[in-house]
Amino acid sequence: MSKKDNNEVTKIENNEVAVVSSSGMTNAAGMEIALPEVKLIGKTGRLSSDFSDNLGEFVYDEEEILGKEVNIILVGYQPSYEEVIEFEPGVFPKTFATLNDAAKEGYSDDYHAELKVKPVGTIEFLIEVHADSDLADYAPIEIDGNAYVPTKMKIVSKTSFDGVCAVIDSLRIGALSKGLHTRRLKLEAKLVKGKSNSWFGAKLSLVKPGGKLSDEVKGEIEALFPNLAV
Repeated sequence: MSKKDNNEVTKIENNEVAVVSSSGMTNAAGMEIALPEVKLIGKTGRLSSDFSDNLGEFVYDEEEILGKEVNIILVGYQPSYEEVIEFEPGVFPKTFATLNDAAKEGYSDDYHAELKVKPVGTIEFLIEVHADSDLADYAPIEIDGNAYVPTKMKIVSKTSFDGVCAVIDSLRIGALSKGLHTRRLKLEAKLVKGKSNSWFGAKLSLVKPGGKLSDEVKGEIEALFPNLAV
């Protein structure tokens, strides 16, 4: 796998102790590791042109096609609010940690507000890949013959927010241990049909059956990521 100049991928060796926080991973030396992103290839935008044969599939680091569904282990979730603006090259929306922070600058989540924000979220997780995959070289842990690679995904569309972030909120009660979800989860792409158009969104669900993590596996993951926090 090539390393990109603008988003270098740092290989995590098995003997390095990494921790997860809302800002990403750091290694044992305290250096921040830039997590490669998983993205959903939609019907429009640059990715749809670059991967025209893979619409509605997930792609890792804009290089490795993962397919329409993948198993993951959730290790971090950071909700926030993002300014709603018209797309303009080189212009990025403001981001606020809470709705109260946004309100202090005159923003609201009301649909008719002049200055509007929407809820977004960033999830950090271990993604399941086959042990023979090239991605397995970047995996700090192996479970049941599959390697798990650290990554993140930003959830910005309402469809994906409802299908992923809202699901995480509903799973929090009794389901998370120090930020580590106690079951494997399935992240999948779904085609949503409107009256005159259609689009893809992400959805999160429990892996059934056999998705529950054993105490041994949970201990191994928590040893790798001692500061798990959701």
